[in-house]
Amino acid sequence: MSHPFYHAQSAARHWGGEWRDYIAIEQWFDQTKSHLADCRHRLVLHNDFGIDLCQAVFGADLARASDGGVVPVQDIAERHIREDFAERVPTLAECLADLPAPDGQAGGSAAEALRRRFGGMADDYADLEAWFARPERFSPQPWAGLVIRNSFGIYLCEQTFGPVAERPSDGKVLPTRLLAEYYVNHRQRGRIPSLNEVVQRIPMRGWRCSGARPLSRLLASESSVVE
Repeated sequence: MSHPFYHAQSAARHWGGEWRDYIAIEQWFDQTKSHLADCRHRLVLHNDFGIDLCQAVFGADLARASDGGVVPVQDIAERHIREDFAERVPTLAECLADLPAPDGQAGGSAAEALRRRFGGMADDYADLEAWFARPERFSPQPWAGLVIRNSFGIYLCEQTFGPVAERPSDGKVLPTRLLAEYYVNHRQRGRIPSLNEVVQRIPMRGWRCSGARPLSRLLASESSVVE
């Protein structure tokens, strides 16, 4: 695996600009390592779901601060993943293929539960509920949402929507994290699991921990050739 700094350098060599232009996106993909310090951390965002969510957070295009150049965020995201996964982009379904089914989760509308707790109308919380259902668009497993129904996913939700959410029905502003915490707590039957708790249930397999390009060595080699 490569450090985000080397991914950013690689991106700058490929598209132009400076590594600083790309570092935020490269760090975003590797933030999961702060929750699980082995290769399985990549199973959360290094996939088609992660690319989609990255665009929701950063927008469709990155405008380089160094020179004003524009690069599609999707292209940057795909390059990062290919550099870590032997030039392929796995699907979320592949990444979660060995994730066992949970013991149980609450049914019913979480939006309605949010309405009862915070007021307003159930429709005020439809976007939040749809966001937490996002993984189910990328994996047939009915429990795929576990990948973000955890403490880490709460912060991802805040990254996507911002620190506060305004209720459409009455304009009241509420902290996004507070709403997300209540949602996860409700769906997980009164508890908020950690990302580590979820992902460590997936066994380690070869393709998940091999194939990453040795970017630091490759970049140093390319520099020596240029010089």
